[in-house]
Amino acid sequence: MPDFDTVTADLTDPAATRDALKTAADTTHLFYAALNPDDDLAVEAERNGRMLGNLLDGLDAVGAPLSRVVIYQGFKIYGIHLGGRCARPRANPIAAHAAQYLPGAGAQLKQRAEKAAWDYVALRRTWWSAMSTATR
Repeated sequence: MPDFDTVTADLTDPAATRDALKTAADTTHLFYAALNPDDDLAVEAERNGRMLGNLLDGLDAVGAPLSRVVIYQGFKIYGIHLGGRCARPRANPIAAHAAQYLPGAGAQLKQRAEKAAWDYVALRRTWWSAMSTATR
């Protein structure tokens, strides 16, 4: 991408993440959309939360002047835990993703933001519905 440096890192490995981020000391904004799926949603949530934690710790270690973290959740993965069985899963989206988002990466952001100089935004999949009523 023009005007953007990229960094490749194994976010599951704290030391490798810190090492890879040595060139990212000027990072001010982080857009996070990583996902490492697992058949066990509890394992997936814990692992993905740790991955975001490793990334934030790595940026902190290099002194990055982070001001905002944007986490992108749900849009790309809804139903991934159901495999390729159906295009439109019948699962309750809140129940299906509570294990992935709330105790995992979302909890990392909420907890860390309370003490950090940066703020965060969580972009989550939503369903929009509109109803119109005519009045005279």
